[in-house]
Amino acid sequence: MDDPTGLNRSSYRLEFRVRPTRTCPVREFDGTITDISVFRTEDGINCELVVRAEGETAVKQLERPLSRPCACTAVFDSGSVPRVRPSRSADGELLVTTYVDSFEAAQSIRAELDDVADAVELVDYWKVDREQTAWPAQIDLAALTDSRRAALFRAIDAGYYERPRQTTLSELSSLAGLDESAFESRLREAEREILGQISTSR
Repeated sequence: MDDPTGLNRSSYRLEFRVRPTRTCPVREFDGTITDISVFRTEDGINCELVVRAEGETAVKQLERPLSRPCACTAVFDSGSVPRVRPSRSADGELLVTTYVDSFEAAQSIRAELDDVADAVELVDYWKVDREQTAWPAQIDLAALTDSRRAALFRAIDAGYYERPRQTTLSELSSLAGLDESAFESRLREAEREILGQISTSR
């Protein structure tokens, strides 16, 4: 019998590293894109980008017609929903995550992405445990002090949380103009506050 909730439809999680073409909105801005939201309407794709440049953060909203295919339309057209975030490994690259119900659907999305992107690499592919319960958690970064939030953003932007790490605490503290122990203290306090928020959301 079909599952009326649709909970059993998405059996595989895919993550692609994508280098979009020059016409993609994420490659039109100077600065660092820290967050991306994408949704589809009847007329096209709406993108909301959080861009940090010259010490300021701004939210940019863009509309893209369906007649201009991109990585997001490739996923939507395959019947799935993309979750998009900037890759820390290279400027202009995106990490596109989605869920599919079969290996054939995964192949279809890969083929669609190959048609609309300059480069595509499958970086993660795993089967979802249907017994696993989703555990969403919302983080309130505004609850952090300015100094702790700044330390956290600097570490994220520099690839401190990548594997392998792209920078060190010594380099980060130097860029921030702080003693290493002072910068580490701010970063650890930020991490502790975020983990506390996650813990209380369980």
